[in-house]
Amino acid sequence: MITITCKLHKTSSGPGQRPHLSWLILLLILFAGHAFTLVHARVLDLGVPEDAVLAAHRLSCGTQKEGHYEYGVWRGKVFGRVSWEPDRHLFDVVGVNTRRCPTIVDAQRGKGYRLVSREFMFFLEPGTENILDVWQNPYTGKQVKVIPVANDPISFPPVLPNDKDGKPYVFPGEIRGQYVVRNIQARLFYPNPLGGGFDDAVGGFVQGMEIYTHFVPTGELLTDDETPVQNLHLAWHRFSDWTPWMEMGDIPGYLIYSTYGWRVKKIEDLPKILKDAMQTEEFALYREPPPPDDMRPMTDEYATFKKLKTGEAAETTIQAR
Repeated sequence: MITITCKLHKTSSGPGQRPHLSWLILLLILFAGHAFTLVHARVLDLGVPEDAVLAAHRLSCGTQKEGHYEYGVWRGKVFGRVSWEPDRHLFDVVGVNTRRCPTIVDAQRGKGYRLVSREFMFFLEPGTENILDVWQNPYTGKQVKVIPVANDPISFPPVLPNDKDGKPYVFPGEIRGQYVVRNIQARLFYPNPLGGGFDDAVGGFVQGMEIYTHFVPTGELLTDDETPVQNLHLAWHRFSDWTPWMEMGDIPGYLIYSTYGWRVKKIEDLPKILKDAMQTEEFALYREPPPPDDMRPMTDEYATFKKLKTGEAAETTIQAR
């Protein structure tokens, strides 16, 4: 509770004059607005499913405020791993995910959100900001055309206080002192869009794992206030098959992505290489996320590769376990 003590002073202009109330009234008006803000803002409890979903909403898109969108940025390195030889530093990478989180209300499962986004990522010459257009594959000796990641959309099912079976949502993280730490492992296993329709017989599944660890100040995240989170940082790691444009065929091995990231609210705050790309016709689309009601299936680099090579659109059935 906050207590304000005010002393009323009579003026010396004459007997019977009432106290001068203008300053008191002004103080009360200001305090009333401040008190309303204090009462309105509530600390979220991660043990309560509805609060846990709201915290996830704020973490995913910065705020639960409708119409808000922002940019997730990452930088890092990509290594190639083949048995019986040291890992090779193949590329540096830099990318951006443009995202929004519209509110979803389900009569049975409660109030939550869904993440709607699109993203692109460049492969860079190691140690530089030079975007690779062609690349000399050290495993095959062939020179190949480099295809940037350009996934539109990257969207997910709703996050709600209860799942379809009535099981309550559990926040995948915990409070560690001044920070909330969230850790998610997305185990990917789904038919490759480049496959021939006999994946169960001869193989042809995309397999990988993406690991996200987010760090957000507790006071910024665990509030029902709509003030956007300002200080989110993350580590993103990915273990996956060779990307198709590398033309690795059936050479055994895989890629390891090791990156760090952060969020920005404006295009002007993006790294120059991404900001410049958004000024071009090819990547202008990524200045804004897809519309809130976008229900297109998620895409990936395999579907993009097939469309570039054949002109055929390829849908994916991406599944994360």
